[in-house]
Amino acid sequence: MFFTVRYGNNNREIFNANCRNVLLLQHIKEKCNCSETETVDISDEYGVVKNLHQHLLDYASEFVQDRENVVLVRVVRGTEDGIHYVPLLLGKDRDKDFLAKLNPKEPKWRAQRRDSGDATGRSGRVVSRRGSLTVPGRRGSVSGRNHRLSNTSPQKK
Repeated sequence: MFFTVRYGNNNREIFNANCRNVLLLQHIKEKCNCSETETVDISDEYGVVKNLHQHLLDYASEFVQDRENVVLVRVVRGTEDGIHYVPLLLGKDRDKDFLAKLNPKEPKWRAQRRDSGDATGRSGRVVSRRGSLTVPGRRGSVSGRNHRLSNTSPQKK
């Protein structure tokens, strides 16, 4: 299974998708003349990022289709929006539809919550769902999210 990466001045390189993403991204950097310290990824021709750099131990064949054409993108971290993607194919850096899909704007409601400090999106109420679960064959119970066993029998000295 192979796919084609487009970059630069309409350059193309063919890659095998039957390998782990970490190896594929290293090979893409070598073949496409990117620096070793640069973080790269790929997107489809419409601007949907494949996010290989976030799934380094998975196989690329799970993310790309056979004979698919993809665009090489640079991953820029530390912007105020979090992660920002820059296309490394000439012409795509001026394609407004491609850039809009590549770097979607945050919805106003999410930005307002982030700015107000309410990252959960809830009204500020805290609802506890803690309970106890008795595990058969064990002394004690499992409670809360961290599943600590609380010993109900008296301790021996």
